[in-house]
Amino acid sequence: MKTIVSVIVLMRVMISLGFAERETGQAAANGTGDPLLAVAFGGNDHHFVGVGRAGGTLVSQDGQIWNPALPSSAARLRHVIQVGDLYVSVGEQGAIFTSTNALDWKRCNSGLTGTLHGVAHGHGIFVAVGDAGAVLTSTNSVHWTIRRSRTANDLCSVTFGKGQFVAVGRSGTILLSTRGESWKSARTGTESLLRSVAFGNGVFVAVSPSRAIFTSADGRIWARQQCDRDAYLYGIAWVQDRFVAVGAGGALLTSVEGTQWTAAESGTTADLYGLATDTHLLVGASASGGMPLSPGKNPFWAAQ
Repeated sequence: MKTIVSVIVLMRVMISLGFAERETGQAAANGTGDPLLAVAFGGNDHHFVGVGRAGGTLVSQDGQIWNPALPSSAARLRHVIQVGDLYVSVGEQGAIFTSTNALDWKRCNSGLTGTLHGVAHGHGIFVAVGDAGAVLTSTNSVHWTIRRSRTANDLCSVTFGKGQFVAVGRSGTILLSTRGESWKSARTGTESLLRSVAFGNGVFVAVSPSRAIFTSADGRIWARQQCDRDAYLYGIAWVQDRFVAVGAGGALLTSVEGTQWTAAESGTTADLYGLATDTHLLVGASASGGMPLSPGKNPFWAAQ
């Protein structure tokens, strides 16, 4: 009975965070049957790197065929970024992994046991955020320092722009910091979960599974925007010259300035959580694995 109750509680928590992946129902694009929660591209070897599967990291050169990297990890990873020739991924059990070739990964000591949901880089500093307001900083991606965020709400995503880090999370939480050491709060006027945040074209954009998009020019004052598709949104990124937001049922929205949004075909009905590009191919992290997102049909790519 205790086991059943624990499973039910865990499922409710995942759903409330927008992390309840549909792990069955579609053939996996990554060939493993595992969902991916985030994907990055770059490095000296120009790999797509996907995280989210139980067991570690997946690597691909074309977004279609994915292979496991080493070492394997019992912790499910939640997010990954690429900075120069370095990859950094974060996830459950306070996991932080780094790699210079996307194939061989080393685990770093975070000093935390909770889940880390996001990581960003700016000012020569890495900032990771997670459960119960957890924040860590590092100048070398190896040694991490725990910081006080002044919130107990889960932090789901962090980005860097205009000389500051912006973190978002539960109950409309938004935090600002120049170096990740001390944080100030901002308000969106919503109590909804903010699942992901990105910076581009001089604007911060945050998205919510509660079918909402918020924008800010300075990270402090936020405005809710309208879009022509009523979608549960899980991820957003600045891709080349525009924002691309993704979400439930293969939802894909694009915007240059963050205020006017256009729906586009993703080529999948699987829930999408993140995306990355190699300038020619848009690859999504989905409940069915890593997959190219309709490069031949997507209006986003037709304009390139």
